[in-house]
Amino acid sequence: MSNTVKVGVIGAGFIGPAHIEASRRTFLAEVVSLADVNEEAARQKADQCAVKKYYGDYRDLLQDEEVE
Repeated sequence: MSNTVKVGVIGAGFIGPAHIEASRRTFLAEVVSLADVNEEAARQKADQCAVKKYYGDYRDLLQDEEVE
């Protein structure tokens, strides 16, 4: 059993990556996906932040069964 919660972050602008970094520093959450209204921005930021999945619609992130 893992002690981390698998989370998704919505927003690839300034605050999204800040939340990704904060989540990693707590060691309590693993960011597994990122969503942004601009799918290309989501892809680029996911690559940059080493997040394995990205979406162009937050509703797809909410349907991701890996996100707890």
